[in-house]
Amino acid sequence: MTHPALADGPIYLDYNATTPVDPRVSEAMMPHLTTIFGNPSSSHPYGAGPKRALAAARGQVAALIGAHPTQVVFTGSGSEANLLALRGAVLASGHPSPHVITQATEHPAILETCRALQRLHGVRVTVLPVGADGLVEPAALAEALHADTVLTHRHGALFHTDAAQAAGKSHPCGYDEGSHNSWVGGSSRRGRQRPYRGMSGRRPSQARPRTQLTRVGTTRERVHDGGGAS
Repeated sequence: MTHPALADGPIYLDYNATTPVDPRVSEAMMPHLTTIFGNPSSSHPYGAGPKRALAAARGQVAALIGAHPTQVVFTGSGSEANLLALRGAVLASGHPSPHVITQATEHPAILETCRALQRLHGVRVTVLPVGADGLVEPAALAEALHADTVLTHRHGALFHTDAAQAAGKSHPCGYDEGSHNSWVGGSSRRGRQRPYRGMSGRRPSQARPRTQLTRVGTTRERVHDGGGAS
């Protein structure tokens, strides 16, 4: 079925960058953009409907990624979700000199957050190169690991991945109960629809149980990547 936005235009092949909103998503969202508009945190009657809808959405996302609803956190954008996961986990780690490992081909939302952690908090950041196949050499990763490494995927460190485009393509795309994995959904740019054909500016994040995150969002430490972070 052709999307109404594409009916009279040329063939569109850039779905991996952005998509039109699925008509079913528009239909589901319209009441909350018009009549069911209250703040779900409000105690008055106008907040009751949005609160129920938010709980239902949280349950749907949890079922999609194989998580518990209490592990799902909604953010204003994928870049904000990345910021929460990285900055929150690193600063809550308790290490006096935390170490983070990332790779050179990461999205700016990740790399700029790492640079901000390095600049503002003295976090040591190792940026690993990738080969011609786009992969990190396992030996290089093993050599980069230290006792105070708090973000990678071995030696008890947390693992963070921006897996927004896995939703609907890979199942389950959530977390492994026996691992230290943390899953997050992300986006490249605010104001665009992402490949799962949903509304822009809303991204779910998942953190494994007992993962500690510190508060984020001070103006001085806000990270921008050309409009994506919030």
